[in-house]
Amino acid sequence: MSLALSDPYFKNLAKAERETCAQPFSKREFEFEKRGITKEDIRERIYMEILEYHLNMLKDFLYGNEPTGLMYPSAVDKFKKHFSHLEEHHGKGTAAPLLERQNSLSLPR
Repeated sequence: MSLALSDPYFKNLAKAERETCAQPFSKREFEFEKRGITKEDIRERIYMEILEYHLNMLKDFLYGNEPTGLMYPSAVDKFKKHFSHLEEHHGKGTAAPLLERQNSLSLPR
């Protein structure tokens, strides 16, 4: 670095004697970069990151309990439920109330 700062281009910008130079890093500190990483490793790391925000699921995972599966019904499941609700009330002379939208517990309000 001191050689680069002594270049005439940097004459008015910095003084080499004022700048501190860090000691080089040990090659051991970058040993993790030499290891290969697979798609499964990445998926596991992403899954573990997601679990950090869902503590109940993290506890289940750590204690080896059965996974809870999908906690929230998909849009198709909601549509099927709503459609069957409308079919049940069709022709009974009463207006079937529309199902209310439920907010997800995992999203900020």
